[in-house]
Amino acid sequence: EQSLSNNLSTFSSHVKHIQSISEHCTGRSLVLLDELGTGTDPMEGSALGAAIMKSFLGRAQLTIATTHFGHISGLKYVDSRVENAAVDFDPDTLSPTYQIIWGA
Repeated sequence: EQSLSNNLSTFSSHVKHIQSISEHCTGRSLVLLDELGTGTDPMEGSALGAAIMKSFLGRAQLTIATTHFGHISGLKYVDSRVENAAVDFDPDTLSPTYQIIWGA
């Protein structure tokens, strides 16, 4: 969360939370990361997001991250532990169908 009193931007707040998650991560952890790498320059955020994902791959039981960055999604092609999925939507109503499309 953004805090003007603590002089934290949204991005630095995300980094602070990820640091805390990392410090408490064990081999039994489920790590959930929403919109990984956002809130900063897209190129830098994408690279940072990919590095964060890689750091959790060998430490957490399961890591689930949402992202729109191709660089992060592309980890699937260089690491067999990574799988991609998308949530389907109805093209006529633009409403979610709540169906997962694996490999998307």
